[in-house]
Amino acid sequence: MKTDSERLHNLRSPDKFWFKILGCISLWLLLNSFMGLWGEVKAGNDPLISDDIAPAELILELQPGNDIADINARYNTEIVDVLPGLNIYRLKLPANGSELANWLLLKVDPAVTFVDFNYIKRVPEARPWIVGFDASSNPVSYRGQYVQDLIRTREAHTLSKGKGVTVAVLDTGVSAGHPMLNARLAPQGYDFVDNDNNPDDPPNGFASGHGTHVAGLVLVAAPESRILPVRVLKNDGTGDLFTLLKGIKYAVDNGAQVINLSLGTYAQTDALNQILDYAWHNNVIMVAAAGNENTDAREKVQYPAGVSKVVSVSATDAGDRKAGFSNFGGYIDLSAPGVGLYSAYLNNEYIHWSGTSMAAPLVSGGLSLIRAKFPALTNSETIDRLKAGAAPLTRLNPRYQGQLGKGRLDLFTPLLN
Repeated sequence: MKTDSERLHNLRSPDKFWFKILGCISLWLLLNSFMGLWGEVKAGNDPLISDDIAPAELILELQPGNDIADINARYNTEIVDVLPGLNIYRLKLPANGSELANWLLLKVDPAVTFVDFNYIKRVPEARPWIVGFDASSNPVSYRGQYVQDLIRTREAHTLSKGKGVTVAVLDTGVSAGHPMLNARLAPQGYDFVDNDNNPDDPPNGFASGHGTHVAGLVLVAAPESRILPVRVLKNDGTGDLFTLLKGIKYAVDNGAQVINLSLGTYAQTDALNQILDYAWHNNVIMVAAAGNENTDAREKVQYPAGVSKVVSVSATDAGDRKAGFSNFGGYIDLSAPGVGLYSAYLNNEYIHWSGTSMAAPLVSGGLSLIRAKFPALTNSETIDRLKAGAAPLTRLNPRYQGQLGKGRLDLFTPLLN
């Protein structure tokens, strides 16, 4: 078996002095740049990805015409999983502490399009100060909460209720027996955590019920849309990047027209960009929560909300002011209410929950209404219509001018001819 130094020597061929020097300089620069990132992650400076990376795993895409068996032979890696049809692999590294060396070698391997660590993602609300648990089995508050007046659901529903549109909720699962949800769930949901066709929302975790709550809020905005539950997160709210990639591809391939992503990480990756491109080119709109760290784009951006093809959503309160926890910045597309929203929970109950995760599904529902009423519109046209109808926020948020998107979600105006 070749050592890392032997592999590096082979990659620097032909064996000329200046090629050796330039190769050493290039690899040193790459190593120096990466060590800064590695140090930040290992030091725990990123609060959203404190669990950071799935141990000894990489995600890579092969260039056409190459064989993954050759990669495994060169780097002593093993296939853990594959993304069908996209030539993207999840690989297990040898247990010898060579993650960094293998990452560097694969970065410069001409057979590889990209290579990423298998980062951990989580729901932004997996934080004790964001949750407001006051569970009730009474649906009255759900039917008459402030958000419905603010985003004008009743007026909008005279024009569209989202009928015929499927919204995929990629999250902790969805409680299939909940009376608010059971008639609206698509039958082809899937659980990529346990790898079965039962994407239920399991109890006894800090983030249990998150996906159920999010799904309910899609139906607040678009009550006749269909929910496709795709479980990609454990009940503690965490999940790895590759599982998310599989969930997005599955949602696209199984009829989703809108995908809600109330999750994220501060790590930007080529793998995520690739699957988001796949969704976009298949006429699927993706919506993502901006995050709950009260930070702007100059500090850090949560992904996938920070990707240009994704509708990024920040949160506002009942008075149209930025929610104190919400991230903000020039990359935000829209804001929506995200404070104290009442929706479905486990055991047929309802709870109030706050976060950008709660704002995002209202936007997903709004896009569902437009897709139902104007099915011929492209992704960009659908998004632009929703943004153009937003209520202005600048007067009440002068500090955040241009950083809360086009305004606060309004469901009614975009549906007018």
